[in-house]
Amino acid sequence: MKKLLWRFVLCAAMFGLVYSLAGCNPASSTSASALPSSSIAASTADYSAYKTVYTGEGTYGGTAAGVYRLVYRADGSSNITYIDYATRSEIYLCNRPNCTHDNESCTSWLPMDGISKDVFVAGDHLVILYHGSASDVDEFGSAAMPHIDIANLDGSERKTLITLDAACELNMPILSDGNSLVFLTTTVQQTGNTVSSANQLVRIPFNEGKMQVLYDFSADTPQGDDLIDCPWFLYGATDNGFIVKNIAVSVPVKPGQTGIVQEVQQHNIYKLQAQNGKLAMEEVFSYPGGAYGEYLYHNNLYQLTLDDTNVSLSRLDLTTGKKEDIADHLSVGDSDMISFTGVYGGKLVLSSWHDNAPVRVMVDLDTHEVKPCTLTYQEGEQERPVWIFAESKDAYLVVFGCEPYTEAVKGKLGDVRNVQRVRDIYGLIDKQDYWNSVPNYKPLTPLS
Repeated sequence: MKKLLWRFVLCAAMFGLVYSLAGCNPASSTSASALPSSSIAASTADYSAYKTVYTGEGTYGGTAAGVYRLVYRADGSSNITYIDYATRSEIYLCNRPNCTHDNESCTSWLPMDGISKDVFVAGDHLVILYHGSASDVDEFGSAAMPHIDIANLDGSERKTLITLDAACELNMPILSDGNSLVFLTTTVQQTGNTVSSANQLVRIPFNEGKMQVLYDFSADTPQGDDLIDCPWFLYGATDNGFIVKNIAVSVPVKPGQTGIVQEVQQHNIYKLQAQNGKLAMEEVFSYPGGAYGEYLYHNNLYQLTLDDTNVSLSRLDLTTGKKEDIADHLSVGDSDMISFTGVYGGKLVLSSWHDNAPVRVMVDLDTHEVKPCTLTYQEGEQERPVWIFAESKDAYLVVFGCEPYTEAVKGKLGDVRNVQRVRDIYGLIDKQDYWNSVPNYKPLTPLS
């Protein structure tokens, strides 16, 4: 039977492994398992203001006018760049004339510290995630600790919002109302030989840099001797609260049973809504097994249902409770993995593979029309799909090719050597052309 893979959580997430940023407590905490206990009044929150600003999937965060991304250099350092939709150009996030963009005097430059990074926009802030861990500190120093920086949209006044430790994981997606970041954390706790985990929905205000607990899932986590994992996932926010999911994975063993034991999954979708000044949990629906997946978009929860012969898509209105079928017998390849790629311009994109080639299907959420997306390009002998990284009002930002280039790298002794590299070719494509799989790309002016 086919398995489902939804966009926020890759297949490993079914067993508690999600895209994560290690650490969730301030690094100065005396106890790795001592989580902050403060919380905000749920009745004062405007949940409709919380938008998904980062999914951990390589999408680029931006504004209506342009988008930001990271460009890694051959020496391991990187630069923040800005892609302007109107001029179709990419520039370094730096306004200093004659800048070489390779040292701390440049607002676009980030040093080589051994850890990966991502950038996105939240309100008037540029957010930089440092995906570090305590194990990197010995080699690269304190800069390798996981932390979150914020800056102005022009890159100026960059500062550390919070430094984290290795006690827990920051799970994607990240939401923002423009004034704070909201995400779900998993804290690993060990007592003797027993290892357990706890999940919390937390908020970090930009003006404080302190973690606030919105909801603790400890009392809601299923219990049982047969349970081997019970991860929680955040889908996003609605007008009234947040949507979360729990997957209870168990291996029931009967007395005297031997051999391979089949695992059992129970999926539960919940609303977290304000009641009496705090968030309260209410079940939306549940189902057994793992042949389903969900995607939250505009107060609607879209669900894929898979069996041996059919893949169908339905929509549940979380405000009215009305459920309707959107599409049936979707041709999404024969892979064991199907993913919700995202919603772009009102079109839901589903992705899979067939004979090692990418398969993508687009569903118009208004008309329910279904179309295949056949746009691809070659990278050596590999066929690559033309992914959407961001969108403007009328166009999508995509990578539609790649090319070799030479980068000059300065050594520690001042010597310069040339390094051969390959870079992606970015461009804009009209939304209607992408919908119709017409390869009418408008290349960006290359970064220089």
